[in-house]
Amino acid sequence: MEFDQRQPVQTPSYPSQPPQYPTNSIMQPANLPQVHLGKKPSNVTCPSCGAQVVSSISHESGLGTWLIAGAICVVGLIFGCCLIPFFVDDCKDVKHYCPSCNALIGSKKLINID
Repeated sequence: MEFDQRQPVQTPSYPSQPPQYPTNSIMQPANLPQVHLGKKPSNVTCPSCGAQVVSSISHESGLGTWLIAGAICVVGLIFGCCLIPFFVDDCKDVKHYCPSCNALIGSKKLINID
């Protein structure tokens, strides 16, 4: 009688958890108070440069401007009246910028769908 002389197969053992690698931490700026940005310049702390400034604003046509122009067309005032919202600042979105570093601080949209 001959015996089988093969060795039993051993399965490799793995550590229970993967090795921990060092991670780079990202420095977050200090928690800045939330400021309500409206249609007029506001006193804010710039998140980019950290300066306490009065924001400078610009008006830009947005979704609300186009919807108002479309509503004017639907009502039937098509003889140039639909262009009025593009010339009235109250019908536009407002973007607030830092006057020191020109970074965008935030915006106030006429219609916010976010």
